Amino acid sequence: MMNIEKKLLQFIHDKVDFDYSFYIKERMTCKICGKEIKDGQKICNSCKIKENKQNKFNERVEKIINSKVNFKKFGWGVQISKILNMTSQASIRWIKKNMKDFYEKECVKSKNSKLN
Repeated sequence: MMNIEKKLLQFIHDKVDFDYSFYIKERMTCKICGKEIKDGQKICNSCKIKENKQNKFNERVEKIINSKVNFKKFGWGVQISKILNMTSQASIRWIKKNMKDFYEKECVKSKNSKLN
C-alpha cells in the first residue's frame, strides 16, 4: 500500500512541477493602449484609426500654415478649399473648429457669419 501511495505522490509532484508555458501562448498587447491584439499586429485597430486621424489633422494644419494664402483678404476660403480638396464652406468650418486661435487672429470674417 505504501508503495502505491509513494508512486501516486510522485506522479502528482511531477505534474505540479511540469512547465506548461510551452503550451500556453503569450498574449500580445497593444504598445499604445495595452489592449489584447491578434498575432502579427503591433498596434490595435482603434489606435491605428486614431493615429491616422491625427496624421490627417497634422497634414491639413501644415498645408494651411505653409500655403501662401493671404487670410487678411476676402476669398481665402476658396483658395484653402482648393488646397484641402474640400468645399469652401467645409474648409472654413474646419478651420473655425480646429484652429480657433488662428481663425480669430489671422482670418477675415464675413459680417453675416453665424459663428463669429
